Amino acid sequence: MKEVIVPVTMTSLVNACMFAMMNISDIPAVYLSAQCALYSVILLYLAIITCFPAYCYLDMKRQAAGRKDVFFCLKQENAPSEGKAEDFRNTFLYDKFYKPLVLGSARTRMFTHTLIMLGTVALFGVGIYGITEREVGLGLEDFFPSVSVYMPF
Repeated sequence: MKEVIVPVTMTSLVNACMFAMMNISDIPAVYLSAQCALYSVILLYLAIITCFPAYCYLDMKRQAAGRKDVFFCLKQENAPSEGKAEDFRNTFLYDKFYKPLVLGSARTRMFTHTLIMLGTVALFGVGIYGITEREVGLGLEDFFPSVSVYMPF
């Protein structure tokens, strides 16, 4: 719980504040959706805080009994001991791919970091261009008109 409580609390607080701010809208669909979402965030937070320790305890008991992950009614033939089992993802993704490219020699690292930065800037630019070309849809034309017209009353 020491590793989980702070991030879950901060995320839930930010989400709850955002939905609480949406409650001041004049559009019924917006504030009713925000109210339902706020209730959901609060109940989900309470469920995570109260159920997570119980799930961890049950999982620790399952591991100690040598049971499988998904088919927990079956026992593992060769239960791996701690530290001996090499995970395929760690071996392939980290040791063979990520570490040599991103954390390797200075020249390789600079080249990879430059590619990552250029890719980030390119994706950001495509996103900016795409949002400027998007047309208003879903019946929201009344709220976001494409042409502003000044109408004095």
